[in-house]
Order: sequence, then C-alpha cells, then structure tokens
Amino acid sequence: LVFKVNNNEKMRIAANGFIGIACNSPTAILEVGGSIKVNGTLTATTISGTVSGTASYATAAGTATTATTATSLSGSAISYSSSAYAGNQTGVTNIPTWARRITVLINDVSRPNNSGNPQPFIQLGYDGSFIQNNYDSVGTFTTSSGATGTGQFYQGISFALGFYYFKSSGIVTFERWGSSNVWVASGTWSCYEKAGAGTTAGRVDLGGSPTSYYNVRIGHIAGFDGMTGSFVCQWA
Repeated sequence: LVFKVNNNEKMRIAANGFIGIACNSPTAILEVGGSIKVNGTLTATTISGTVSGTASYATAAGTATTATTATSLSGSAISYSSSAYAGNQTGVTNIPTWARRITVLINDVSRPNNSGNPQPFIQLGYDGSFIQNNYDSVGTFTTSSGATGTGQFYQGISFALGFYYFKSSGIVTFERWGSSNVWVASGTWSCYEKAGAGTTAGRVDLGGSPTSYYNVRIGHIAGFDGMTGSFVCQWA
C-alpha cells in the first residue's frame, strides 16, 4: 500500500507489514528515511547507533538520586565508628551503573585536629561497598606565602594535602576508562583559612562491575569521626 503526494511516494506499507516513511523498502516495523523530531517523551527498550544532543546531569544527596541539596557530614549524621572503614558511612549512593563521569563538589569539608593529621580523601565503591586501598593518588598545594608540598596517597583520592583539618572546597571529577571499571580522577580545591590552593590526580581499579549502583564517600584514614561540611555528586 503506497501513499503519494503530487505523485511522489511519501509512505509505504510493505507486504510484510513493515512501514516506511520516505523509505520504499522498510527493513523494520517502522523505518524513517530522514530526521525525526519528538516534542514529547521518547521511550525505548534499547537504543543503538549514535545519539547526539545534550545529556543533563543528575544530582544526589545522601541516598536520594534527585535531591539538589548536600547532606551534612557533622554530628551523628556521620555514623561514627572506631573502625576506619566501617560500613554505613554518610555518602552518596544509587549512582546508576551507566554513569561514565562522577563529579564530587566539596564545600567546607574538614576534620578535627588530632595526632597524625590524617589526610582527607574521597573513596569510590559500588553495590554498597567501598574500595579502601590501592588508589594511586598524588596531591600538591601552594600557599600565598610560597610554601609548597606534594605527596602520594593509597587509601583514596586526596583533596586537601597539607591542610588536613582546615576547611577545603573544590571539585574532583572521576572518568571511567573505556569498558573497564578503572576510574581516573583529577581536581582542584582551595583552603581559604590557610590561603592555599591545590590539585589532585589519580586512578583506582574498582575491580568487578557493579550490579546495581556506584557510591561515593568522604573520610580520612583515622576514621570518619567529626567530619564537617557537605558534598554533592553529579554524574553523566
């Protein structure tokens, strides 16, 4: 069945029931020989090929995947445990497994001044667990007085090297490498109380692929006690 306008074919219903628009030999239930504009919602089980356009970021706080405000890390919200890597710590969960980029926005995050001045870090994980070691992270800092410092870190991606218990703010982005579960990190931050700024870079192999979601948390090697400030994750 052929539909024509001014004797020019515009649509065809083939003998096998396939419909072609601007296509006289449809090879699927519906085949369009040109561009499609959708003003509403397009729902599909699977999309293959190349998709162009703009993808919006989703934001999260705590365990909510659509919240736009950050979860406070102060007081009982941190669910303090004497074990440095105990479960159920404050963090962001339910980051979808299709995410290729996770951005952590850090706002006034600090920890108490105690012996050892342990380094604050960001840890990644999936399906409710966290990767606690084997990060390859390097951080640097420079103060307005000209003091500098650098160091490596293996228990997370550092973001406040040299300042520790002073408030730090900044951004750290994790990019997934190819089809593996390796994530490469880079970031910049500032510590206005010490008039300094720094950079960080690193990588971590999360190992197996997640079955449900990714998750992120902020802590330090002495535990998660007394952390203050807030952070928000974005992903795409």
